[in-house]
This record gives sequence, C-alpha cells and structure tokens, in this order.
Amino acid sequence: MKKARLFSGYILFVLALLPFRYNAQSNFRCDLFCVTNVTLNTTEELWYVDVAFEGSDPDFINYPYVSQMVNSNGEVVAIGSMEYFGQFGGTTTTYHPALNINNPNFEGTVYFVYDQDTCALSYPCQTLGVVAHELNFAMIQSENELLWNTTKIFDRIELYNFSGQLVGERQNDYRINIQDLPFGLYIYQYQLGDHRKSGRAWIR
Repeated sequence: MKKARLFSGYILFVLALLPFRYNAQSNFRCDLFCVTNVTLNTTEELWYVDVAFEGSDPDFINYPYVSQMVNSNGEVVAIGSMEYFGQFGGTTTTYHPALNINNPNFEGTVYFVYDQDTCALSYPCQTLGVVAHELNFAMIQSENELLWNTTKIFDRIELYNFSGQLVGERQNDYRINIQDLPFGLYIYQYQLGDHRKSGRAWIR
C-alpha cells in the first residue's frame, strides 16, 4: 500500500510538470536564433558553431546542441550531441559538433535542437534580428585561473558546473579563479556592455 501511494504521488508530480514543459518548448521561435560564425578545427576534428539567441536575460532554453550540419550539396558534414545544460537569451554560445566531412567553406543548414524542438538554421545567417557579437576572445587556462586574451574588462564573469550550479563569479575583470574547483567540464559566461558570450572549459 505504501509503495502504491508513493507511485501515485510520483505520477501526479510528473503530470503537474507537463504543462510547464509544454510552455517551455513553445516559447521561443526559430527566428530568434542565428548561426553567426562557423569554423573548422581539423586538429580536434570539431566544428566551432556560434549560435546567437535573441532574447532577454530571463529567457532560457534547455539542453541545446547542434545535431547536424548539412552543406548545400546535401552532405552531412558534422554530427553533434548534447554538451550544455542551457543557453540564456541575449547570448552567443559556441557548439562543437564532430567532423564528418571536411568542408572548410561551409554553407548550408545547421540543425539546432533545444527543449523538444529542432530548428533548421541557414548559414550564412538570414535572420536580420540577430547580430554577431564581437566578443570572441581567446581563453587561456593557467594553474589557478581562466583568463581571456583581451585588454577589455568584462562587467561580469560567471562559471557553472555541468549541473548548472554557479561555482564562481567575478566582476570588472577578465579572469576568474579556479584553484579550488575539481577537474571536469564547466560552462563560462562573460558580459561586456549589452553583449554576452558563453562557452565551455575543461579544467584539468
């Protein structure tokens, strides 16, 4: 009897979440996203795909990734899998699908997955509402810090673990301390004026 009550309570909890899940996946249209840059790293056999999300600070999409890139000849040049817990509105995030076909001058369609939706995004970007943010500073990892190769001072830097927990933050700087963090994959986000940029860092 106790197990039955627990199971029915679990079912009611899941059903209560369904309307929220439905609303979350229907809030953001595909025209809010734009692929602003695509580069190929043959050493790592990865593509670097910058996806801009037009929106405000509270906007958030769950578990986004680039699932495929298909060139204008219909060839699948990249295959991706989930790598982030989310992306905030108003940011540009770099995704890293794996190299399938070497096509350094890629033009075609990028299939972008988030929540339970898939968007077919053209590259070069044909969405006028999203502009490319010139915030692609190189990140350097030292023994105790992540720092960016720039003379600019960021308004804010945030560092999240892969579960989405904020584990570090810094204001008015271009570096953040990682001395006490365990090895693993982290998500960083930095802000400069009205522009924000997200990416990932392996701390080792």
